[in-house]
Amino acid sequence: MHAPRLLTLVLTSFLSISAFSFSGWDEINSPDNFETNFITRFRMLPLSAVLKKKPWTASYWPTYKGGITYRWLTDEVVYPHVGVSKKGVNYLSPAEKYDLYLGRTDFPLTNYELKRTGIRTKKNIPEWEGICHNWAPASYLFDEPNPITVTGKNGEKIHFGSADLKALLFINFELSKSGERTKYLGSRCSLDKTNGNFYDDSACSDTNAGAFHVVLTNYIGLRGQSFVMDKIRESEVWNQPIEGYSIKILNQNRGASEGAAAGTVREVVVEAVVRWVNEVENEWEKSGTNLKVSNYKYRLELDSRGRIIGGAWLSFERPDFIWTQSKPGFTGFMAPLKELYEMSVR
Repeated sequence: MHAPRLLTLVLTSFLSISAFSFSGWDEINSPDNFETNFITRFRMLPLSAVLKKKPWTASYWPTYKGGITYRWLTDEVVYPHVGVSKKGVNYLSPAEKYDLYLGRTDFPLTNYELKRTGIRTKKNIPEWEGICHNWAPASYLFDEPNPITVTGKNGEKIHFGSADLKALLFINFELSKSGERTKYLGSRCSLDKTNGNFYDDSACSDTNAGAFHVVLTNYIGLRGQSFVMDKIRESEVWNQPIEGYSIKILNQNRGASEGAAAGTVREVVVEAVVRWVNEVENEWEKSGTNLKVSNYKYRLELDSRGRIIGGAWLSFERPDFIWTQSKPGFTGFMAPLKELYEMSVR
């Protein structure tokens, strides 16, 4: 139920995954892609943490329903009657409401979204496709909006629910030109469980386990900041903001396993319970947080100073890739959204 776009990650990995011993990280998987000053000493990294400020849940606005042109209050697909609803303005889609708020009866945002999703011309759009790649970072970069009522340019009262305003925040990620930056680790696996062998595709080795541990414990545990993971290792993309984790040490050994990162003198096997925020159906009021968990098992490889220098997944399930981005501004056609958003969080 997630985004078709992978932040245009066209990445490959040269490391073999003929077994689970995918170890020292390469350029694609280096924690330096996130930050260059991470703490990597295993004993200095907290084994559990929960964010004080929770990412909020939302719909992923499925592509097959027309994205944010979907009239969620009446379960209607907008076309061909753009801007017209038997129940009135307040039952229109988020895109239509925004167009009317601006006095644009030519509905530029609505038509942009209809073109982006392709629902006028495409058939058999996968139900998992949507804009979770915008919801996931928005959920921790922005405060969750409350419903508001405003007056449009042409004098009509327009009620925006929390879900409407979230949808507009999400599409602003697509349209913003404020120079935001994306940081990521790993590469996208393009196989699924029915048509591919994960062990034959280097991209399906996914984010290095040691690098994942470093980012998880530094971001969530030490900095109190969320980031996004694609929680499964196959072709569908399930972007989820992370809210917390709990790690249990299962075993510690001197020496290095076959295939371990060069310089490994000790290994630690752990089990991580990672808490992430799941989607919900659209709601008029704020939705809060809807938590789920994933369980991962992996090996950490430590050097003589106790620093994590690599790792290997021991569980079949693991995050495909992880990423975050800076907060986008409100520019161009979406500049008026800034006032609506600020009104909703006062």
